[in-house]
Amino acid sequence: MRSFHPTYFLHFLFCVGCLGVSGALPDFTKFPAQTYSAKKLEKIDWESHPKARTYRTRLKELIGTNADFAGHYKVLEVGGGTMASQIFLVDVENGKVYLAPFVACLGVKYALSSRLLFENDPDAVQDYVRGLEGKRPDWLQVRAWIWKERTEKLELLP
Repeated sequence: MRSFHPTYFLHFLFCVGCLGVSGALPDFTKFPAQTYSAKKLEKIDWESHPKARTYRTRLKELIGTNADFAGHYKVLEVGGGTMASQIFLVDVENGKVYLAPFVACLGVKYALSSRLLFENDPDAVQDYVRGLEGKRPDWLQVRAWIWKERTEKLELLP
């Protein structure tokens, strides 16, 4: 009979924590949006980010849509290959484009009413790991980011 090594148990607890199964991930309600906009995005500010024109076809698709993140931003996931998406945020008020400081493997999770954004949707990660018999690859992490209005940047939560 094989013995159970204590480090396996610690590794299991670490994985469960990363996936948010234990409830360790932050809650959207703890980081409420500061302002809301009912406006639809009218135009893109092509000069606001150096990569904006490179992704003009995908960014143009957002015109006429409402905010879905942090009260007045629209999130756009642009696939860049197998399990790699660049994440853009566009302010529906002025069309300003922002690029997230990460590439997501399994999408993002966010809410209109919150400034919290998860890199790698926790539900998608949990499903992915389930298919690997619970063995989460080291490269697959769920990280929480907060949108800071003053600096106009996403900041990683500690």
